[in-house]
Amino acid sequence: MVERFFLTFLFFLYFMQGYSQRQFEDMPGLIAHAGGIIDGYEYTNCVEALESSLNDGYKYVEIDLLISSDGYPVAVHDWEMFNEATGFPEYGNEALNYDEFVSRKLYGKYTPITYREIIYYLDKNPDWILVTDKLDDVDVLNTYFAEYKDRMLVEAFSFDAYVKLTAANFRAMFSSYVGHSHYLLAYSLENMIRGGAPIDFVTLFIQPELGDIQKYRCIFPLKIAAYTTDDDKYVDDHLGNEFDLIYTNKVTP
Repeated sequence: MVERFFLTFLFFLYFMQGYSQRQFEDMPGLIAHAGGIIDGYEYTNCVEALESSLNDGYKYVEIDLLISSDGYPVAVHDWEMFNEATGFPEYGNEALNYDEFVSRKLYGKYTPITYREIIYYLDKNPDWILVTDKLDDVDVLNTYFAEYKDRMLVEAFSFDAYVKLTAANFRAMFSSYVGHSHYLLAYSLENMIRGGAPIDFVTLFIQPELGDIQKYRCIFPLKIAAYTTDDDKYVDDHLGNEFDLIYTNKVTP
């Protein structure tokens, strides 16, 4: 009896929040990881990979975003990888300024992406949903991408970032890879008390422990974006069942 009352109370709170998170209607789907693969190269976040993924029919393409040393969003999986791929391994994990970044070529031929290219391709491809990784600073995202909030999925790496992003009307995905899944219910209740909505979208590893997530799903609707696999059969078996989105390098839509 007490348990039934508690669940009824939770649902009452849930609907009283005026829950209005945007839902993309075309899930399930595949996410081209780090721009997608190009000529066998992965994690490039380059213009050529992005164009190839869009031409291959991906609606969701992930771009890793970091900040240049002079404050601009640029597409980098990590600086050490970028510096090595562009012929400057001696730079290690050192961030570059914007001008030096755009002067580089990955593997001698591929064009790096900045916020300018992202905006260009968002305008050119109105069906593209930009998925971001690493950058969850709402002030930076608002500065450069405010016009495209309804075409972005932003991975949030802390509860505070999730709250700020959703309050700013970004579609946030709460990262559970650092063990946050154990606290989803507590975080959701806290956010509802603040006047927000329950957490309704998470990212997690492709081989997760789904126990806590499934318990949460019994109370609140939840979408899951899982990363990363290049196994066609795994995608066929799990996309649309356990997972709403799956990150991949090679499996095409």
